[in-house]
Amino acid sequence: MTRTCPICGAEFEPNPSRPMQRFCSRKCKTRANARAQSLRKRAGVPPRARTRKRADLSPRKCPTCGKTFTPKPKHPHARYCSRTCSARGCAAAVQAPPRVCPWCGKEFIPRAYAQVYCSSSCGYGAKRNRENAKAYAARANAEAAIRDSLARVRAYLALSPAERYARRGELTKAEHALAQKIYMENHSIRTVATNDLMH
Repeated sequence: MTRTCPICGAEFEPNPSRPMQRFCSRKCKTRANARAQSLRKRAGVPPRARTRKRADLSPRKCPTCGKTFTPKPKHPHARYCSRTCSARGCAAAVQAPPRVCPWCGKEFIPRAYAQVYCSSSCGYGAKRNRENAKAYAARANAEAAIRDSLARVRAYLALSPAERYARRGELTKAEHALAQKIYMENHSIRTVATNDLMH
């Protein structure tokens, strides 16, 4: 459907996503708004208030503590006087039984059914503890694997040459290289450096 722009008189096809489009372009829309504002100013109509003032908002009573307060202009529909009262009100609405924080042992009323810790600091502390425990377990597993590998290498070197040849496939490539280094150092063939490649 073709329409006529009331500002410039040009005919245009409205955007399908905006079926109520009146102007052909943003420039014409800006000119129309400026013209309407000029007419309101000539007629003595006060300009529209862009922001609300705190004096224009009516005082109200906090449902949690009963204190009378005036909401801020940024939050004209605020129900509670503070974040503490808001958290208590939300907890009362959830109606969850009190719980004990597993990190600090403090009893608290959860704000949601899935809340485990009493505060974000306790949650972060528990998370760091889990990460440290995981890193410690990984380091302990790595050290245990190194000790087991060294024990297999020493047991392999304690065998006779014929038995070592028969069981040479039981060691990994890294263990076989370590066995060669230890054998050469023990028999005073030469001192093996850490960057030597063994085959």
